[in-house]
Amino acid sequence: YSPVSYLPQATSIFITRNLGCSPFYIFYFARFFTFLFWLTTIYFSIKILPAFKWLFTLLALLPMSLFENMSVSADVVTNALSFFLIAYFLKCTFEEKQFTRSAFFILGLLSILLSLSKFIYCPLLLLFFMMTSKKFTGKKKYFLTGFSILAIAATAVFCWSVMIGKLIVPYSAYNPNYRYG
Repeated sequence: YSPVSYLPQATSIFITRNLGCSPFYIFYFARFFTFLFWLTTIYFSIKILPAFKWLFTLLALLPMSLFENMSVSADVVTNALSFFLIAYFLKCTFEEKQFTRSAFFILGLLSILLSLSKFIYCPLLLLFFMMTSKKFTGKKKYFLTGFSILAIAATAVFCWSVMIGKLIVPYSAYNPNYRYG
C-alpha cells in the first residue's frame, strides 16, 4: 500500500512516540486517532449529501463498519475516502448548478487518494457518469472531464507502481525453505 493508507495512523504514532508514550498507549491512541479521522470524514460525507443521509448513517453505524474503522488498518482510509467520494458524486449530481473547476479539483484529488489507497476501488470513479451532460457546456466536455478523472487515478497508480516496482520481491525469489509453509 502507499503511504496514503496509513496517514492518520502514522501521524498519531509519530506524535505519541515523540511524547514518550509506551507501545500500549501508542497503539490505542493510533486506534482512537484513526477512528476520529474516519468519524470526521463520515460526518462531512453525510453533511454534503443532498439525499440518502439516513442510509449513509445506517451504513456507517453498522457494527462491522464501526469495528473495522476503529482498527489501525489501511481499510479505514479506504472506507472513509469511498464514503466521501460517493457523497461528493451525489452532491454534484443532485445540485442544480453547473460542474465547476473546484469540483473537478476535489474529484481529482479524491481520485488520486482513493486510487493510491486501494486501486480496486477505482470503479467508484465511474459514478461520475451519474451526472447528466447538462451540467457541462457540451457532451464533449462531459466525457473529457469524466475520462480525465479516470486518467488522473490511473496515472497516480502507474507512478506509484513504477516507484515501488524494484522493492517488490517476486514469489520465485522467496527462500524455498519458507515458501510453502
